[in-house]
Amino acid sequence: MTDNPGITFDLGARVSYNRELFIEGEGGDALFTAGLTVPLAKGLDFSPSINYSLPYGDLDDAQDGDQKDRFYYGFSLTYSF
Repeated sequence: MTDNPGITFDLGARVSYNRELFIEGEGGDALFTAGLTVPLAKGLDFSPSINYSLPYGDLDDAQDGDQKDRFYYGFSLTYSF
């Protein structure tokens, strides 16, 4: 992707399901993630990402969470020793 071979492009996906554990009904969400891993120093990585979440079932019901489809972003710093 760049001249620096330590930078990686990362893709991920997850599907979750809930049956009356945190909400009264059944439902869950699907999550899609794209990001980069950038090495800053030996053992230290910076990872920004953009994510898209799609709730399904009762999670998008106004009585059980009222969640909507949404984009969100974040980052993490990881230190390995």
